[in-house]
Formats: sequence, C-alpha cells, structure tokens
Amino acid sequence: ILPEMMYRQFGDEEALPCQYESMKLFVEAEIRRMGKKNLWIGPSLGDWLAMGKGIAWQAMHNNPVSNAFIVHDLKVISETAERLGKREDAARYRRQLAATTDAYIKKFVSKKGIVAKDYQSAYIMALKFVLPEGELRERVKKNFVANIRKNGLQTGFFATEHLLPLLVEAGEQKLAENTAEGLQHDDGQHRQGQIL
Repeated sequence: ILPEMMYRQFGDEEALPCQYESMKLFVEAEIRRMGKKNLWIGPSLGDWLAMGKGIAWQAMHNNPVSNAFIVHDLKVISETAERLGKREDAARYRRQLAATTDAYIKKFVSKKGIVAKDYQSAYIMALKFVLPEGELRERVKKNFVANIRKNGLQTGFFATEHLLPLLVEAGEQKLAENTAEGLQHDDGQHRQGQIL
C-alpha cells in the first residue's frame, strides 16, 4: 500500500518498481492464507480500538474489515502490475481480486444490504474498498446511515478515517457535520449514540 500511496500522492515513480517484489510477496502470502475460500477467516484485530468493543470481541468479529483490506491490496497490486507492464501478474491478480470480492460479498453482505450483522466498521470498509457502484451499494449506504443514526459513532482506528466522506457520498452532509461536531463534549470526553 505504501509504495502505491507514494506514487499517487507524490508522483514518486521509483517507489513502484523498487518495491514491487515486496508488494507481490505480501499479497502472495495473503493469497496462500485465503486458500480456496478466497477469504482470510480467523481471529484478527481488523478495526481495533472500536469504541465500546473489547479486544476479544474485535478479534472474533473483524473478518469483514481485514478482508476489505485484502481486496484493496489485490486492487493495488493488479493496478501496479499493469502500470509496470507485468501483464501476466496483472491478469492473475485481477482474477484473484474478482474472486475475493465475490467471496466477500457472499460472506458478509446480505441481499438487503446489511453488512456483517449490522457492524458499523464493516459497512465503512465494504463501501470504501469492496462494493462496486450499483443497487447493492445503495442499499448498503442506506443501512450504514441508519446504523450511524441509531448507534452514533462506533468505529475503530481504520474505519473512522472514511466515516465522514462516506456519509457525504450517501447524501448525508448534515449527519456528517453532526457526527464531526458530536465527537467531543466541551470537557473533551468522547461520546457515542448522541448524533441527530
């Protein structure tokens, strides 16, 4: 992810060819771990430091978060391989990306657009990294907004970064503003479940 970010943010064209082999080794390790299920299922920290969730809960419920990162890794490596003219690698990683995206949707996203039994961080990571434009994405956005309205902010370290932009994408600018404003009391204490 970092070499691709350096390329995207700073135009550093040396980062991609210099780091391609290490990027590839990392993704290959993920692919081996996923196996035929095309998902990495098992304890993981995923979106750690989620408010109101203990470390044991997070370790057992973060597969939708950690697998969203794997989808993103596959997208990055397939685009990088293409950019570097490594067509065979690009084709292989695109196939794996399609298989992992499909497996993710089948495992974690219901036809009604509920992600991972209404887990807030999973909504965010699925919208950010996994779900393509279409009807299912729109249903997920509606459920995501309903979850925020009902529960307030319950995200952890990774999902929080994407929360406000996704609310804006869902046409919920006011909710995004209220969420941002509602993160702290005057005494600096975090609150949750108090977003209008």
